[in-house]
Amino acid sequence: MKTIEKFLLLLLLANCIHLRTLAQCDSVVTSFKKTGPIIDFESIALDLGSVSCDSVYRGKFIFKNVGDDTLIVYSVKNTGGNLIEDFDYKPVLPGWQSEIRFYIYTRGKKGEFTKALTVKSNCVNTPCIVLNVSGIYKESSILNGSKQQNEK
Repeated sequence: MKTIEKFLLLLLLANCIHLRTLAQCDSVVTSFKKTGPIIDFESIALDLGSVSCDSVYRGKFIFKNVGDDTLIVYSVKNTGGNLIEDFDYKPVLPGWQSEIRFYIYTRGKKGEFTKALTVKSNCVNTPCIVLNVSGIYKESSILNGSKQQNEK
């Protein structure tokens, strides 16, 4: 008799653990909402390739509000240094798109680089997104020489 009781108790315990695991999975699935403001970037990583030294590189990240409520971007912060962000902070209506512009000042820089922009918004699924910009600083004479060789 005690063996049957132990078996039933073990079965009950296993069932409780299984139900708890299912409840945790359901909470993960339901936390991915389909209503409200939703930000959708064309790309979250840009590889600029070779960037000329002693210049200013301009670029942008384009995004769209694919949700059903107004999207508000609260802040756009950079990792510091020579990356400057530019954003107008106007609300983005559902179906509309906007952009986050950035500038990289390359004066005196050499070698590979990776910079990041952190975007915080009222997006229901991803309220904080990190955008990455990478490339290689090259001296202007190296870039011009490779262009001249390619033109011949």
